[in-house]
Amino acid sequence: MPEAELCPVCFKQAPVCYNFGGVCCRSCAAFFRRAIRSGKEPTCARNQLLCNRHSVTVSSGNNIGCKKCRLDRCFVQGMRPKFVHYANPKTESWVQTGDAHCKEELPCLELDAYRPSYSLSSMSWNCDLPILSGVTKALKEAYRYRRQVTMDVMKHRGTSESGERFCHFGHHRFLLYDELKVFHYLMDRLPIIGDLDEAVREQMFKNTVPYYSVFIRILSNIQQGCADKTRFYPYPNVYVDLEFYKMIKFLMPRATQGSLCKKPEDLADVAELLISNAQYGLNHGVSVAMEVIRTEEDLAALLLLIVILANDFNKTDKVWYEPISQLKDIWKDLDLHYRTTHRDPSAWGNLILFLSNLETINENNKKFTKIMHFLLGSSLFDYIEKSRRFHEIQLQKLQYS
Repeated sequence: MPEAELCPVCFKQAPVCYNFGGVCCRSCAAFFRRAIRSGKEPTCARNQLLCNRHSVTVSSGNNIGCKKCRLDRCFVQGMRPKFVHYANPKTESWVQTGDAHCKEELPCLELDAYRPSYSLSSMSWNCDLPILSGVTKALKEAYRYRRQVTMDVMKHRGTSESGERFCHFGHHRFLLYDELKVFHYLMDRLPIIGDLDEAVREQMFKNTVPYYSVFIRILSNIQQGCADKTRFYPYPNVYVDLEFYKMIKFLMPRATQGSLCKKPEDLADVAELLISNAQYGLNHGVSVAMEVIRTEEDLAALLLLIVILANDFNKTDKVWYEPISQLKDIWKDLDLHYRTTHRDPSAWGNLILFLSNLETINENNKKFTKIMHFLLGSSLFDYIEKSRRFHEIQLQKLQYS
């Protein structure tokens, strides 16, 4: 039986494990199952004593906090309604009937298929933090659709695996596309940006894609919690070994037709560059981000700052610059959030350092992307830039030959 820990949903000292795609205690797993199967959305109590995550009251082993907020915390942990139908009734633990990632061509995420029956429209709102609350709400809704992390290494794919569990560079196109699909969904729901004209919003999304692609890989490594510095997790449950010959095998196309890569030696310099980039990301991205991201509000603020960083350049076009200027109020919200949570003053330094390191990692990644585009004749970033809308990208173009 797992050792007693603090359940991230009900905050009780109890054994926690994976249930319905997220981590929680058995009691919260049963609560989630009942909530989903009831088909009724609970109403938020809108009471700080019942809703605040730091002051949920637990009496005699029974959680008497707000059920709506408790359910929201279940979603934040990664628990998904679709897994309820595949649950073991004796344990309430998530049972996966098949691993879609073990197919040779990875299927892309369909957001509609993952959409829960609950809306976050009535989620608790902090009027003192209007921008931060809005971004956090959008983040919680969008990130329920990301692929869940599992610590079971037998379900991981990577460059040390064989057969269907081996993952090459071509698979990463599909995995990145899935992450960007969730991010596009998130951008449409961000405060201020979500109200912009579609063409403006789409261009802001395109500008942010390179930064977000770097950030999501950093976040995946944090969530995976892998202490092995010779292994990099760019996506949930998918790793790349930072070893030269394994990196060559990872990058080498399955067929050389239409590619400038005819033999492994052609990718030697690229492999060394990618290893160097990944090591820099682990040392200067992941390590600093772990100091910055302590709460879901920290993650939400960081995502919005990345959007601002990628789009804060056109100061002559009012339609473009005015919303970016309004979004900069996130700094005021973040200051209040840091003071409210009694954050150490060094948090500001870590935040600025991370944004600076992110720009460096992004520039390094651009070099790798340009080289691979030259060698293979195509890249996902190029398809996104040339498309009028992200959803118009033809999945056939993602094939890696």
